[in-house]
Amino acid sequence: MKIATLAEIKDILPALDLIPAIEEGFAAYSSGRATVPPVGELILDKGEVHIKSGCIEGEEFYVIKIASGFYGNPSIGLPSGNGCMLIFKQRTGEPAAILLDEGHLTDVGTAVAGAVAAKYCAPRKVERIGIVGAGERSTRRSKRATSGKTGASNWGPSSPARKEAGPRKARLPSSISREWPFRTSRSRPQSIAP
Repeated sequence: MKIATLAEIKDILPALDLIPAIEEGFAAYSSGRATVPPVGELILDKGEVHIKSGCIEGEEFYVIKIASGFYGNPSIGLPSGNGCMLIFKQRTGEPAAILLDEGHLTDVGTAVAGAVAAKYCAPRKVERIGIVGAGERSTRRSKRATSGKTGASNWGPSSPARKEAGPRKARLPSSISREWPFRTSRSRPQSIAP
């Protein structure tokens, strides 16, 4: 069984073309060939853990992803997010690999999925995109979605405008007038059926 560290994963990623892989995953999901059970959630005193799994019919492996958010961690010098992925053989259930990605693959995958959505759903001519979120994922999503051709504006808990607005709620910029509460999964539904 292979165990890949974050450094090994970061070393390999630039050589991979992730957009076609994510497009294939969306196509498999849309055609009913992907199995994606509801998200498991564990709420703890200091954080939360999400367990996601899935497989694509006919592929060699299935994946279980464990992602955590401990939002007080930065105050003790640790990242707020962490996680890993467990890869198993579909035919036998044998463990094939552990990806100790520390949440990095979630950030990259989310960014690539956003770029794919922009590729197929955005108008042909776009001058600027807006992304709610100012963390690692939104920064990557901005870069992937714009490919350096378009401007991007990010709004989120760590953006300067959000910090000025106060600790619990902030006004979104421009013509959006409703308040946006920045909350964790406790305020979200467990899953959304396709």
